[in-house]
Amino acid sequence: MGEIFHVGALVPAAVGACCIAADRRRGRAPDLVAALVMMWAMLNVMFWSQLAPVFWSAILLGLALVLTVGGGRGRARSRGAAGRGAAGAGSAGAAGAGAAARLMRAHSSLGLVVMAVIVVAMVPVGSVSVPDAAAHHHGGAAATSIVAVSVVAAVAYGVWSVAASRWSGAAHAHVLNRRTQWELAAMGISTAAMGAALVV
Repeated sequence: MGEIFHVGALVPAAVGACCIAADRRRGRAPDLVAALVMMWAMLNVMFWSQLAPVFWSAILLGLALVLTVGGGRGRARSRGAAGRGAAGAGSAGAAGAGAAARLMRAHSSLGLVVMAVIVVAMVPVGSVSVPDAAAHHHGGAAATSIVAVSVVAAVAYGVWSVAASRWSGAAHAHVLNRRTQWELAAMGISTAAMGAALVV
């Protein structure tokens, strides 16, 4: 049953990555890198085991930090351009575009963090050596807690992603196009499926 959810997570993840790759707007390259790294981590922990899950978790968290810091610098550089463009395109349109860019970058960064937690939770309890029964008991309790946190985080992220994809009212129709909505929903569904695979 878990394998079904794994495949169910990979398919929407691939759809989301394709949506990012097809997006012609500037500044989407970091989001594409994040999507591809998440897919590679998923494939690794599911099938190949090229790297230990803890290393993948560190890579995902590091990339999330890079996206967050880089996104902040990019916003700072773009404020002047956005202000100049507001005169010609309208301040509401410029503000909407900026809000959408922040949403997409936050979505990618948070997705990396959630995936990092899920990857750690996928480590089998029996694969970690413990010195005695008491240590084994505490280790099992800790693993259960990590799984619980991972499932809650994955479901919450999935719900938020789907809700964000519905941000398509008339005032924001030019900001979140159909492809971007699919991207948000697909990544959320993929992460939620990964969380579900932990408990089936």
